[in-house]
Amino acid sequence: MAATPEEVAALRRTFEQDHRKPARALAELLLMGNVLLESHEALEGRLGERFEAFVLESLDDEGVSHAEFARAVQALQDLRATLANLDELPD
Repeated sequence: MAATPEEVAALRRTFEQDHRKPARALAELLLMGNVLLESHEALEGRLGERFEAFVLESLDDEGVSHAEFARAVQALQDLRATLANLDELPD
């Protein structure tokens, strides 16, 4: 049976509670930005490097350590995978 909206909201709340706002926002920006740049074949090269530099500079500006950021990125990837798996379950 697919997850209920309440169950999905609970998963999202857990992610939000476990990770500070700047780490969550930058994790989502990184994942979405990489997909977008890849779709335009611009991830490798100068534009991709500048995007990565922006994310890293923003981490420093917001006081987010690389370890904290890595945990947020992994948790976001896990959340997305879980939600995708739940969507595939039969009703």
